[in-house]
Amino acid sequence: LFLDACPAPVVGITGTRGKSTTAALTAAMLEASGYRTWLGGNILVSPLSFLHRVKSNHHVVLELSSFQTETLGPDCSAPQVAVITNLMRDHLNFYPNMKAYAAAKERIFAFQSLTSAAIVGRDNAWTRSMGTRVIGRRYWWSAKPFPEENGAFLRGSRIVVRENGRERVVVDLKTMRLPGEHNRANAVAAVMAALVAGATDAGIRRALKTFRGLPNRQEVVAEKGGVRFVNDTTATTPDALLVALQSFGSPSTRSARSGKRLILITGGTDKNLDFRDVPKAVRRAVRTMILLPGSGTDKMVAAFRKQRIRVPAFSADSMDAAVTLAAGIGARGDTVLLSPGCASFGLFKNEFDRGEKFVASVKRLSF
Repeated sequence: LFLDACPAPVVGITGTRGKSTTAALTAAMLEASGYRTWLGGNILVSPLSFLHRVKSNHHVVLELSSFQTETLGPDCSAPQVAVITNLMRDHLNFYPNMKAYAAAKERIFAFQSLTSAAIVGRDNAWTRSMGTRVIGRRYWWSAKPFPEENGAFLRGSRIVVRENGRERVVVDLKTMRLPGEHNRANAVAAVMAALVAGATDAGIRRALKTFRGLPNRQEVVAEKGGVRFVNDTTATTPDALLVALQSFGSPSTRSARSGKRLILITGGTDKNLDFRDVPKAVRRAVRTMILLPGSGTDKMVAAFRKQRIRVPAFSADSMDAAVTLAAGIGARGDTVLLSPGCASFGLFKNEFDRGEKFVASVKRLSF
């Protein structure tokens, strides 16, 4: 309904991971380039709520889930600029297999016109295959250089854009405030999308210097008694959990004297996903786990048992109990990370309710 009625050009962004940050960054880059820009979709803002205020000289950026992209078809409008970040295992409690899930995502550019643009992740096997079927103008994006074709990539810390054989450096990510390799990748996708939509190099650089990230995504919410508390509630898949463990459990974040400094609050409801890679990653990075109840937790524990990997773990039947327990275990220099790797249903309304309860519980702590 929104796409059919919207008078402004639309950038639609989907993918399993990174779509929220990529969408918010793209919107910030367009805004910093002088455009009135609206941000909505799966990012918790219905675009119908601002449709009456959108004008033809504005820009709209929509984060789109697979449940939204699968409603696109030949009889309705498509985003003029379509972006896909990556495709990983998710929602397999809803889709019968990865092929069906991928098909739902691919509809974001399946019905574009010849003059539309598609920005496609090159580093992911699923999306790279999708890129061969693009109808309009195709731009790849990648975290590493690739030859010849149009798109954006990282060369060292610089984002390079190539079009028709000519390359230029748009921005050096040394100035970017967002931490993490995954956010460097998100920035490449956002830069390519923003440029195609009309952003300026100067606007892109301004946005990257000031953008601090979104709530609920590896968000440091407090430090109490020398213990840092991080809300990563949107990590609803094992793959997302692995990224968080890499960010917060790397050797650079450990103490030479006391070893691992990470206390992980994890678990929840299963989405028919695979936890086989979780035990080894947890063993490398985590000192203690605190497990929330749910079918995903049971599956995760079963993976630990099958691989005979032992990590100290406690159970908690509420977020308050989990945070209180984590705070009691934590010592100065430690990080308490909420990164569930599972859906939230059962104990919480949704992943954002889970994050809000984590933040509220942390605020109630007294040291």
